[in-house]
Amino acid sequence: MEMPGSVTSVFSETEDFEAALREEGYLGLLVTGQGAFRARLTQIALHRLRISAGEEQLARVALFAVPAEMILVALPIAGEPMPVWGGIRMRADEIINLGGDRPIHVRTEGACRWSSIWVPAAEIVCYGSAMTGNTFSIPSAAQWWRLRPATSRCLRQLHAAAVNLVESRSTALSVAETAHGLEQQLIEGTYDLVLRALPHVNAAMPEEARIAVPLLERALALEPNYGVAHGYLAWCFEVLFVRGGLDPEMAAAAVRHAHAAITHGLDDAIALGLAGFVISLVEHDRPTAIEAFESALALSPSCGIALILGSIAMGWANEAERALEWGERAVRQSPFDPLIYAAHVGLAVGHFAKDR
Repeated sequence: MEMPGSVTSVFSETEDFEAALREEGYLGLLVTGQGAFRARLTQIALHRLRISAGEEQLARVALFAVPAEMILVALPIAGEPMPVWGGIRMRADEIINLGGDRPIHVRTEGACRWSSIWVPAAEIVCYGSAMTGNTFSIPSAAQWWRLRPATSRCLRQLHAAAVNLVESRSTALSVAETAHGLEQQLIEGTYDLVLRALPHVNAAMPEEARIAVPLLERALALEPNYGVAHGYLAWCFEVLFVRGGLDPEMAAAAVRHAHAAITHGLDDAIALGLAGFVISLVEHDRPTAIEAFESALALSPSCGIALILGSIAMGWANEAERALEWGERAVRQSPFDPLIYAAHVGLAVGHFAKDR
């Protein structure tokens, strides 16, 4: 089954499967198990990412290399046997990343399933350097990371959603805006390896915001001009202000970081969307907030953060038309966003503002 950038294939011949795996970085394949060969491979090419999922019935060993310009992130599948990457046996709460153009062996021990996301190495280097304050190097061998449960669950769910859309013959990924929206979510999820505060930020509750604040402040101590970190920190302080007692110091901190997000994130839609939300709800500077939202959507028309938070902010600002337009776009373009419930809040407020 094919659609633009996506294909699912079923194989009964080893040679055909090996040929298809060359696009996944495999240099050679040797099936060691006995019996009839059966395999399925789903490949999805988005604008900046590639997504893959495989299901195999027989044990095999293969030689694998990631191109120098890419990094591969291997994800766990709960309850399923998984390949052994470069001697590392992945657990259910871990992921493995590979890069550096150095061949490694990948083996399976029988029937297994696997899933992966390919990310441009330059983007990982950029984000990693910003968050650590040091030069972030591409790994030359397999490395594993233990994720927070919410982060791991988010990555697996987004990956599975994309694969299911293709395997169920849905046409959703053939719509550019929907594909871009899903890709933005996957990028954000992958970058959460570095920005570990995000699960706590997204909870939008004071107790979680208090966990996220020191993580984001540490990031800004290392990279003071990181616009997205300022934006998420502004949101944390907005949560602490609105839901944590209306402390004016929290409000002042929220506004300060929101303006810093605009200053340092003029080319980042997420930073601008977060800033617009906080400036609208805490500072009540509607013109500046609207300008931030519109700039964010000019940069990335399917930015989930800008559409979702913009819908809420515009609803409470009595900008009903914008609230409804942005909320409807968010639901249509980013149906798998963990914050999609907030778009429905924006729609509800928008309808209320229109007196209906």
